[in-house]
Amino acid sequence: MRQTYVYVRTLQSCDGGLKAPHATIAGAATSVTGPMVSCLMVTRGDIARTRLSIDQFKQQTYKSRELVIVCDHVEEDLKTLIRQSGDDVRLVMVGPGLALGELRNVSVEEARGDLVCQWDDDDLYSADRIEHGVGAMLEAGADALFLRQWFIWWPAKMVLSVSMSRIWEGSMIAFKRAVGPYPALARDEDTMMVDALLRRSSIAVLDDPLSYCYCIHGQNTWSDGHMQRLVDGSRLRFEYGAALAAFSSTFDFESHPAFSEPDRATASTHSASSRSQARRLARYLAFNQLMRRVKRT
Repeated sequence: MRQTYVYVRTLQSCDGGLKAPHATIAGAATSVTGPMVSCLMVTRGDIARTRLSIDQFKQQTYKSRELVIVCDHVEEDLKTLIRQSGDDVRLVMVGPGLALGELRNVSVEEARGDLVCQWDDDDLYSADRIEHGVGAMLEAGADALFLRQWFIWWPAKMVLSVSMSRIWEGSMIAFKRAVGPYPALARDEDTMMVDALLRRSSIAVLDDPLSYCYCIHGQNTWSDGHMQRLVDGSRLRFEYGAALAAFSSTFDFESHPAFSEPDRATASTHSASSRSQARRLARYLAFNQLMRRVKRT
């Protein structure tokens, strides 16, 4: 069961800890309708990642949406892919030399929806990511929503885990009007913007790690040392092959450029024990939600 925790201008930073919320709301099982959501994707033009991101966008259960792709290195194959992707996918071409934060500002400016959703081109999403997030945010009456935990996948190290609890910047769904400018930085731009957003806004924090898988593939913005610290802080680490098999119906691991033949082999070998990993996740979530209700954290 999903739970949403509501904080009204009491969070100070993404890493500042999650104290007692103003309210806790049980997730509804009904379908969600709401304002248009602009999914904002900044990319350097990698065609394989862009194709997968478009495919995941197309599979979303939330109806009113668009995908805005901002790119400063556009090749002809990218233009062709986006032309073939339909009217709900738009390409915004910009000149070279802009920092990542500036590119994110362009994406927000180009958004036609009342809501915006960060949509990084190298991560994996469940088909109901937008629907769950928008539904929880609207029910909470919040300005923005973030995930409390998400999956972390590091195929080179055979790691699949559930992260620590914090505000995960990349999971943002928010009213466009609430999103402040990103600083003109090559990294840490989203943390700085979100820290400011937390201090002035009503925030919903959703307990739904199965909606987002953060992928570590060797070309991320941050160093391997930083990524290792994220993994070391994980709260639940799975048996790798069995977990790939267990959660492949939610996350399209196989279509990701980082997925390898050894991944395919280990998932196939351990598929018989995949249910045990799904049960581990279910028990973990149920126990922690119970403890949070008891402790009001």
